[in-house]
Amino acid sequence: MRCLGFLTAGHHGWGSQAFFRLCAVSLCWGCTKETLEAELKNRPTARLLFSGHAHNACYGLGFTKPGGGFAPLPTDEVAALLGQYSTSKGGKLHLVMLNACKTEPLGDRLRAAGVAYVICWRTPTHDKAARLFASTFFKACAAAAMAAVPAPQPQVIRAAFDEAVDAMKTSKR
Repeated sequence: MRCLGFLTAGHHGWGSQAFFRLCAVSLCWGCTKETLEAELKNRPTARLLFSGHAHNACYGLGFTKPGGGFAPLPTDEVAALLGQYSTSKGGKLHLVMLNACKTEPLGDRLRAAGVAYVICWRTPTHDKAARLFASTFFKACAAAAMAAVPAPQPQVIRAAFDEAVDAMKTSKR
């Protein structure tokens, strides 16, 4: 794993129910580019989890066409879209988890576009490992948020990331 800002890891999984109780959540199955744009515009978003497929990550993430079917969104378009909502551009988006295979090139672009924390996969990943990683990460974030004295955001993200990596290392395959 390589650190982008702090991190590199993520894949198919929606994370922890406890974490989601702490914030407003919008789940979008079969999301189109237009739906994502509307959600980002209408709802200030601090954390975004993409869980799905990357289309050779250099070429983009897999979204859905309005009538169904696979629609890759090119890497540069993803980075431009998410970057405009990043904290560095006055938005709230500070964490993006790209829970899809081989998304490191996009992770690099998102960091360059201003997203403070990006979690992505350098390699292909199995669905089970990806679900475990995302679930453990968001549970750790939820636990930190419920602490009597919450730690600073960078420490929470780093600790949650390390806990998720450890969970993958110790899980039965």
